[in-house]
Amino acid sequence: MAPLRSALARRAIPQVRGNGALCLQHHKEADAGAFTPEQLRTLKEDPFLRRVDVALIGGFIWKREQLILRAGGGFYVRCSVLLEMASRPIIWLSTDADGNQLLNLDLWDENGSLVFSMRDNDWIVWKESDDVEAPPSARSLIVRMNEARLSVEFAHSSMDDVRAELARRDAESNARLIGRYQAELESLREQSAPQISRLLPTDD
Repeated sequence: MAPLRSALARRAIPQVRGNGALCLQHHKEADAGAFTPEQLRTLKEDPFLRRVDVALIGGFIWKREQLILRAGGGFYVRCSVLLEMASRPIIWLSTDADGNQLLNLDLWDENGSLVFSMRDNDWIVWKESDDVEAPPSARSLIVRMNEARLSVEFAHSSMDDVRAELARRDAESNARLIGRYQAELESLREQSAPQISRLLPTDD
């Protein structure tokens, strides 16, 4: 994504209102002053892919022997199919000739039409979308379409990172639980209830 404002502000020329999506090459050219505000506005309002009516495609070059997927608040390891509906895989993993795990994903609209697909880390947007964010770093992708939002991001991680995150979550959950018990105990004490502090968990 290339902010039109930032590219133009550095050259003290009239700014184009709003942001526009530019490829890496056009982004560099815009920073160098290759486009006038009118040309940038045209690129924003009438992008090349809309004119030629072709699907938007891309891919992730991230390949690892072991993928750790974080989705829906959970972690998934050594799980070949992460989501399946009516015997149809929605999110699943495949393996290439070098033993690397690759991500696969399908997304349908309310009419049952395929709107987004990912096969072996390569993706394609089949239908016109409201917005697609695919930075040159090729480590993340965000697709917005009607009320749906799909986000995929690759990052370095390890089982130690997962264990640390799970330990943090446990600590937070235990703290909330103890806080609730203490609040309930205080309420009972105010009602002159018998001493029940022995029911509280301790660190001993």
